Amino acid sequence: MCIAAHAQQYSNPVVNYSLPDPSIIKADDGYYYLYATENIRNLPIHRSKDLVNWTLVGTAFTNETRPTFEPKGGLWAPDINRIGSRYVMYYSMSTWGREWTCGIGVAVADRPEGPFTDRGKLFRSNEIGIQNCIDHFYIEDKGKKYLFWGSFHGIYGAELTDDGLALKSDSHPV
Repeated sequence: MCIAAHAQQYSNPVVNYSLPDPSIIKADDGYYYLYATENIRNLPIHRSKDLVNWTLVGTAFTNETRPTFEPKGGLWAPDINRIGSRYVMYYSMSTWGREWTCGIGVAVADRPEGPFTDRGKLFRSNEIGIQNCIDHFYIEDKGKKYLFWGSFHGIYGAELTDDGLALKSDSHPV
């Protein structure tokens, strides 16, 4: 007996407006959540049951709650992860062309749609001596948590604390 599978048809773009630097996670509620750079203000959040049909459910930050460690900076490249019972989102914050004042921050939420609480910057380029600290990626390996980041100046990494909210005190970016 042969049973034919019917693939769902879709066409690109799946989302018909610009959402660069996407990060997606499947949450416990069965939905996929998409976080992306949009207008560099507050990081939109969309959700979908099927990875094809997306609905905007809000933004990670409001104008009142958005991070401020780079006062005129934009928010870029969110990276969403589940660490323990919380949703942890890393983000880049920079002003275009200001490669020594940009940096990477972290925010947390109990639910994938937020609200996210900014926990502040992990570091700025000028604080750790690495130019253009942007475009981060979180990974766990053998129980340890790491953050990698980089740009056209190189790729760097450092170990994070167990909760993922800070660099380990003895960790030095390499």
